[in-house]
Amino acid sequence: LIWFPGGDQNKLTKALDGTPLPDAVRRRYQAGAVVGGTSAGAAVMSAVMLTGDADLQSITVGATKTAPGFGLWPEVIFDQHFLKRQRHSRLISLVLEHPALVGIGIDERTAGIVSGSRFEVLGEGAVVVFDGRKAAIEARQTGQLSAARNVTMHVLTSGMGFSIRD
Repeated sequence: LIWFPGGDQNKLTKALDGTPLPDAVRRRYQAGAVVGGTSAGAAVMSAVMLTGDADLQSITVGATKTAPGFGLWPEVIFDQHFLKRQRHSRLISLVLEHPALVGIGIDERTAGIVSGSRFEVLGEGAVVVFDGRKAAIEARQTGQLSAARNVTMHVLTSGMGFSIRD
């Protein structure tokens, strides 16, 4: 078991940048090791990692800042404390800017157990999924409101699952 604690995902990735640890964790994960994290420890799992800097009041192009994460599940963007802290705008913004990635917002006291390209929800809260892979996204400039049609949203509770690849 490899576990990443909460805290600040920027400090965590910066502290490990340039060391062999991120590659070692990726190799162990690909070999079948269980890798998990809470809060910031979950945020670092995606390749495109939220830094925490975002406009939480609108869905605006370029308003949500990212940094490289560890890329353990490179097909998704994780957001944590999702419902409690009302982080919908920043995750939707990123999904519209990176439509090949699926946005996964995990609430407190909730987990997504990943196996291959599928995850199952456990816990008291919900996991919200924003999928823009089939959306019609309007081209907009940085600072403008984002616009799209047919973005799919799923609200999953304990016992429900979702597959990134059909």
